[in-house]
Amino acid sequence: MEDRIREIQLKVDAERKQLSALESTLTDPATKEYLLKRAWHHLDDVEMILDWARKASNASNEAMLLTGANLFLTLAVKQREGVQEIIAKYGPNAVMAGG
Repeated sequence: MEDRIREIQLKVDAERKQLSALESTLTDPATKEYLLKRAWHHLDDVEMILDWARKASNASNEAMLLTGANLFLTLAVKQREGVQEIIAKYGPNAVMAGG
C-alpha cells in the first residue's frame, strides 16, 4: 500500500503546484482566497489522511483511509478545475461579487 500512498502524495504535490500557479494568476486577493481556499484545505486533508494511512493497524483500515484520501483529492481537483474555468471565461482579473 505504500505505493498507493506515494502515488497519492505525488498527485497532491502536483495539485499544489497548479494551485500556486492559479494564485499567481488571479489578481484580486479576496477572489483568490474565496476560490482557492477550499482546494488548499482539501489537499491538507489528504495529507493528514495519508499520515493516518501510514500508521494504520491493518490493511483494511489503510484501504479505507486511502479511499478517503482519494475522495478529498478529487474534491481539490474539481475545485481547481472550476477556478481554471473561471479564469478562462473571465480572465485573471475576475472578481467575486455577492455578499
